[in-house]
Amino acid sequence: QAAHHLGDHESRGQSGRDQKGLAVGVPPGAGAVAVPVISMLVLVSQGVSESTRRCVGFPSHLPEIRPTACDDPFPVVDAGTLEAMNTSSHADSLPVLAKPKIRSGRPSPWKKRGLITVAALGTIALLVVLATNLIVLLDSDGTVWNDPADAKHAEVAIVPGAMVNQDGTMSMMLADRVNQAAALYRDGKVEKILVSGDHGQWTYDEPTTMRKALVAQGIPANVIYEDHAGFNTNATMQRARDIFGVSDATVVTQGFHMKRSLFLAQAAGLDANGLTSDLHGYGGQGIKSDIREVLSRTKAVFDLLRGAPVTGGEPVPITGPARASWGPEAPSGTPPAGSPSD
Repeated sequence: QAAHHLGDHESRGQSGRDQKGLAVGVPPGAGAVAVPVISMLVLVSQGVSESTRRCVGFPSHLPEIRPTACDDPFPVVDAGTLEAMNTSSHADSLPVLAKPKIRSGRPSPWKKRGLITVAALGTIALLVVLATNLIVLLDSDGTVWNDPADAKHAEVAIVPGAMVNQDGTMSMMLADRVNQAAALYRDGKVEKILVSGDHGQWTYDEPTTMRKALVAQGIPANVIYEDHAGFNTNATMQRARDIFGVSDATVVTQGFHMKRSLFLAQAAGLDANGLTSDLHGYGGQGIKSDIREVLSRTKAVFDLLRGAPVTGGEPVPITGPARASWGPEAPSGTPPAGSPSD
């Protein structure tokens, strides 16, 4: 009877395939296998356990293809169950994801405090620079001339140092200061010239370079005094009073530098006036000097407040022989930078 039933099933399947014209030549019994296979695929997609996948969907009336591990109590998946499996959703079984944290556009309290601190410090620094510049600009007494012929007579012309080129020639600013000092002497406006600058090493010598340039213009060597430790304007003025004994002077320098020079000269106890030496346009170097001077004025005020140290030494009175201030000759073979040969 079972064989007859199977034969009828296969006959019906064959007749159906012949009538519909589908899959002619498919071996008998393929339809019976297709149902379990489809069932397994659906169950796999739905996450059903392996043991259930092995059994569900295999018809009980076909024991020859049903796995031996399956028992009759396992249900047969019908069309309604398959449709429900296909349309069900796992959304309810998935874990709920936490909502992502969206950072606020406002800065953190620490960052905000840091910005406030930086802004406050910047404002304070700006106010300090402004206040110290006003002190220098408003508290520098003395008359300033542009023409040597207009200058009042003084005992000494003080020439602060400036850059000397590597080949031993003077920068344009320094050359203009030297030229104005020479003009003052030739016009009888000063009796002595004190050239002050950096001579911290043998290969760089501002005062000797200026002295030799003045001598080349016909100024007598015995009226030219050298200050080899004028490393900055404050040191130049302090040493003019303490080392050389100067009391009355005309300061020769560029206009951007004049106010600070007179401020520091008067702070050192000198009766000082000024002669500008802006004989040329200095281009980019002039712009840099103007900008740097703003901070240099602030430094000048703080140097006075804290009593910045100045290099000392044995007195070399401006009333004594000038050669005593020249110092020793440079060692043999010293490069000419800052001290061109005679």
